[in-house]
Amino acid sequence: MKTVARSILAVLAGYLTLAILTMATIALLGVFFPNQYGAETATPSVGWIVFNLVYSALFVIVGGYLTARLAPKAPQAHALVLGGIMALLALGGLLTAEAGGPQPMWYLVALVLMPLPATWVGAQGYERRAASSG
Repeated sequence: MKTVARSILAVLAGYLTLAILTMATIALLGVFFPNQYGAETATPSVGWIVFNLVYSALFVIVGGYLTARLAPKAPQAHALVLGGIMALLALGGLLTAEAGGPQPMWYLVALVLMPLPATWVGAQGYERRAASSG
């Protein structure tokens, strides 16, 4: 039972980390670039969308790394569970998105496809670092 609790906490810590990083970034971008980023009615440019995907992927990598580091065993599996949860949440966003909404469909699809490889990269980073340090 203790291992299950540690597993859940590892995934939860990874999720909370990437969620907090994302929310803080969105808040800061809304303050510094209100016309380009913060306006809900504005259609973001392709550059802003790609920028959003890049920082989102980086934060998911960080979440995958942290999840793998905190996992009691099988760090890759724990990170991929986080990636699966993130992909399911993004799939919910894709399925409920309005056609012609502010974000293009390719962006929403990318949000569904990105979490599994990104968490895998994070877990790989943890495993490489753990192997090199002893």
